Amino acid sequence: MRYDGNLAYELDFETNDARINKKVQERKKEIKIKAKAISKRKHQMVAACVLVLAMSAGFMISRDVTVYEGENKVQQLQKKESDFQTQNALPLHLLEASFP
Repeated sequence: MRYDGNLAYELDFETNDARINKKVQERKKEIKIKAKAISKRKHQMVAACVLVLAMSAGFMISRDVTVYEGENKVQQLQKKESDFQTQNALPLHLLEASFP
């Protein structure tokens, strides 16, 4: 501000506007930085959620596959057992029939 001798103050509008514009630009820059940080944090949270869901789905699928494979193995062994019993039963029956 300049003092021009008659107790009236004359504002220097150019410097005042420049100062206001500078503050506005700084504030916009701060808002943009904060928004970018918030956006980055949201992306990280979404990525973490997707990772957790993918891992849990993988574990559940692997557990079901393990159970399914185990049941198949049990069925195969039961079938082999029944085959062996039928193979052993026939010669045993013939052997018993051959003795009076």
